[in-house]
Amino acid sequence: MPFDIPIHTNQHSIDRVLNAGLPVILVFWKNNCPPCDQLTPGLDRLARDYTGKLLVAKVDAGSEKDLLKRFNVTALPGVVFVKDGRSDAVAAGAISDANLRRWADYLTSGGARPPIPSGPSISLQPTRPASPPPTPPRNRGSPPARPASPTQAPHPHAHPPRPPRA
Repeated sequence: MPFDIPIHTNQHSIDRVLNAGLPVILVFWKNNCPPCDQLTPGLDRLARDYTGKLLVAKVDAGSEKDLLKRFNVTALPGVVFVKDGRSDAVAAGAISDANLRRWADYLTSGGARPPIPSGPSISLQPTRPASPPPTPPRNRGSPPARPASPTQAPHPHAHPPRPPRA
């Protein structure tokens, strides 16, 4: 049965989807992800326009961490282009309709491999907190001697200047 809308898949059904005999555009998404929402209308049109030639499958990234690792997805939406059951390329971001169509044409008809597209995305990589600026070393002894001003007497514990060597 051909699908004219994106299907949802997970760890239990992913291999069946990838081995269905059609190229697949696998999209990793999650709720409250504005770039994911931006990509949705284009995916709906693509599924409709390529019915029977291509599957558009969505994976909930929030509940499928192992699939994120398996397909090396590091940002959302993550888009994996699958040909002959294997990942051909991984892209990140809300990809334009034109780029989605270039890849759909390549996956279904062959020809020259398009460049890997990108768009607005949300990184899945943990961000490291900025390291604090280095602290200056503490002076463990007495405070540094201040130079004597012409009207001020030298510090009582200051060492007298050494005479020049002969």
